[in-house]
Amino acid sequence: VITTIHAGSPIEALQALLKLAGSVEDPGLMNSILADGLAGSIHQKLKKRPLEGGGWDIRPVVTSLFPNASVRSQIKSGNFSNLGDEIDRQAKRMERGDKPTEEL
Repeated sequence: VITTIHAGSPIEALQALLKLAGSVEDPGLMNSILADGLAGSIHQKLKKRPLEGGGWDIRPVVTSLFPNASVRSQIKSGNFSNLGDEIDRQAKRMERGDKPTEEL
């Protein structure tokens, strides 16, 4: 399943998905289902900056999070606070031309 959701970051998107499933009585179950089923979270926004001669330069900025064992464990436990560090690590790997995680 591929879906879109409005959120400010990949982490906020995951939290919003869990909130949508809020009617389920066992939040731990929903965390586990999301952690096991997630293939990735990609967030994009447009960055706008003025050009010297007038007009605007508008470019997409993409942030992503792909699950590895650590990410899945953090989602299952409901600990989203450290996922930002993993997003940064994965971005650095991709800048070097590597896969975001060794597990992909």
